[in-house]
Amino acid sequence: MTDAKIIAALDIGTNSVKATVATVLDGGAIDVLEEMSRVTRLGEGVDSDGRLRPAAITRTLDTVVEFCAKARGLGAFRISGVGTSALRDAANGRELLDGVRERCGVDVEVVTGLREAELAYRAVTADRQVSLDRSKPVLIFDIGGGSTELIAGDASGIRNHASLDIGAVRLTERYIKSDPPADAEVDRAAAAARNPAMSASVAVPASLRIRVATSAATGSDAAAANLTALRLLRAASSSA
Repeated sequence: MTDAKIIAALDIGTNSVKATVATVLDGGAIDVLEEMSRVTRLGEGVDSDGRLRPAAITRTLDTVVEFCAKARGLGAFRISGVGTSALRDAANGRELLDGVRERCGVDVEVVTGLREAELAYRAVTADRQVSLDRSKPVLIFDIGGGSTELIAGDASGIRNHASLDIGAVRLTERYIKSDPPADAEVDRAAAAARNPAMSASVAVPASLRIRVATSAATGSDAAAANLTALRLLRAASSSA
C-alpha cells in the first residue's frame, strides 16, 4: 500500500448523526477504520413549524464536534459532510451549518431529496458487504427520519428515483402520541404513508425483475447504516 490517506464523512440526518472514517487504499478502495452514530433528533418539531429547536441544534452540534475530533484523532485530513431532510425544511438551518463551520472547519452540503436518493443508491451498490448481484435490477428503500428515498436501477445505473416526505420522526410527531403506540395511532400513520398526496410511484420497466434492498431504518444506532457517508467517502477517494 502506498500514499494511503485517511478521510471522513458526516451524515447529519433528521434523527441521527453518523460518521465514517476510512483509509483510501491504492486504486480507490476503502478500508473503514471507525463508524460512529448517535440519535440527536435534529428534526424535532420541524414538521410542525419549519424551525430547528435550540436544544436540538446544541446536541447535534456537540455530537458533530465530537465526531470531527475523533476523526482527526484517527488521522483524517479531510472531512466531508451532508445534511438531509431536517436541514432542507428548516428556515433556521443556517444556525447549525454556521456552527459546524466555526467549530469544526467543515462546510456541510444540504442535499436535495433526489441527490440523497442518488447517494443512497451508489452507496448500496458500491458496498461489497451488501449481498447484491450487481448485474440484476434492484429497488432500494432509504427510510430516514424526515424522508424516504426509493431508487430503482440496474447494471447501467439509476433508472428512476423519488424522495418522499415520509420519515420515522415526521410520522411519529404527526400521529403517535402514546408509548407504546396505540393500534389506532399506528393505523393512522400507515394510512398517511399510503395516501397518494404523500407518496409517489417509481416507474420500473416491466421487463425488469426487482430485488428489494432495504437500507437504514431510522430509530436506533445499531440499525443506522451510514449510506450517505459511505458514498461521500468513495467520492472523496477518487480525488484524494
